[in-house]
Amino acid sequence: MSEPDFDGTLADSDPTIVPNHRAGSNYTVDDVDTVRDARTKPRASTKERTRKPRKPAPPYPAEGYYDRVLEFYQGLSMVFFPFEPQVSLYLVTPETKMNPETKELEEGLSGAEKCAKAWDDAAKVSPSVRRLLETFLTVTVWGALISAHAPMVLILLKNRTPLGEKLDPAEAMEAFLKRQTQQDDA
Repeated sequence: MSEPDFDGTLADSDPTIVPNHRAGSNYTVDDVDTVRDARTKPRASTKERTRKPRKPAPPYPAEGYYDRVLEFYQGLSMVFFPFEPQVSLYLVTPETKMNPETKELEEGLSGAEKCAKAWDDAAKVSPSVRRLLETFLTVTVWGALISAHAPMVLILLKNRTPLGEKLDPAEAMEAFLKRQTQQDDA
């Protein structure tokens, strides 16, 4: 092999040599055609299927979705608290605004209330959102049963496994407060 030229190519390499990518394989022309045909055939997943007709969207309920969605987000804040306390606090803590005229603080909506209002407003105008919420809130009934039993499971996990030590809410709150004081000091 000779030394490479300054442009990185070999001086005695022949530019007319075309690599044969099938060298050493036992392909025949017929095999190549079979492979090519297999690539051009439609996949099984693209076959026409008969779909079930879509259920009609439920009408917007008189009581709306606000209360049920708000309850879901408030429950979600309890789930987030040991892991992400800031998200949990956002969901349950109302925002405060300064009234420019009276210079007094006024309480606004919490994050959970904002989310519930947004879902409720979307459900008023969109049948697909109503369909989604009906399905989701029906599943939430099962979620309520599971969440009612979750504290017992968490207590068993905490007391019986090393993983449970990481789920201790008191330790999570202590770590959160420590991070807050470090951020305030910086």
